[in-house]
Amino acid sequence: MWSAVNLVPARTVVGIIRDFPGLVIQQLLGNVVMFVPLGFLLPLLSTRYRRFAMTAAVGLLVSVGIELVQFALLLTLNARRSVDVDDVILNVTGACLGYLVWRGAHAIARTVPRRSAVLEDAA
Repeated sequence: MWSAVNLVPARTVVGIIRDFPGLVIQQLLGNVVMFVPLGFLLPLLSTRYRRFAMTAAVGLLVSVGIELVQFALLLTLNARRSVDVDDVILNVTGACLGYLVWRGAHAIARTVPRRSAVLEDAA
């Protein structure tokens, strides 16, 4: 059971890159991509999450929550789940990347004139 728990950062990432290079996209990038929408959508939902640290903190809490549920399932139901600190790191990275994408899109949107302003100028 404890072999399914990894608390050493980068152990799983290095192992996958070294031993299973074909799984890098599926395993590693999948964890990153899965959390990009969270980082992008949080600032859209509330101004409270328009700070990088808040979005990263929510990503961390959600990811740790998922890992804790997997740990509980591993302990109680002997489910075939793994608990891995690398998943948390990759998930938070995805949330942070999503936030940066939102930040870029927000900056671009602020420079583009609104349609109503363009129509008023034309009239």
